[in-house]
Amino acid sequence: DYLIDHGYRNIGLMVSKFETATPKRIEAMVNDMKARGKDIGKIQYIRPVNNAPQSGMKAIAQLAKSRNPAPDALFVFDDNLTSGVILGLLANDLKYPEKIGLLTHANRGMEILSPVPLTRIEMDPVHMAINNTDNLLRRLKGEALLDCEPALRLVPGKSCGEKANTR
Repeated sequence: DYLIDHGYRNIGLMVSKFETATPKRIEAMVNDMKARGKDIGKIQYIRPVNNAPQSGMKAIAQLAKSRNPAPDALFVFDDNLTSGVILGLLANDLKYPEKIGLLTHANRGMEILSPVPLTRIEMDPVHMAINNTDNLLRRLKGEALLDCEPALRLVPGKSCGEKANTR
């Protein structure tokens, strides 16, 4: 929603590991957005090898060399991967937000080195650790497990063109 609300229509999703459920969840979210009247454009899956920064750099280099047009914005689901994506974007003259928007995931309190303040969705790792520990104890006691929803918070930066609002 955030990227679409900022005018991006062709969005590249970069996740280091696609389990079987991930594309299905993304497809369900896209269908929900369409049902709510959002013009989502095109979703492009970009699959780096792993979540290492080098893998992000290689994925961006391949994207830049591709004959297909680059997406308007990237949503990177991993903070380690984001470091390599940033280097790859800069090395291939894909400055953000001028040429491409960049939204990333980051653990709360983790700063990712970037020439532009990053727009990010922060997850609280302490919250997740407490929920996972509680579920481990519940499992040991033979009790039903509780859903562990991550505590997410959107932190606007400038990497999606927030200041200029040109899109």
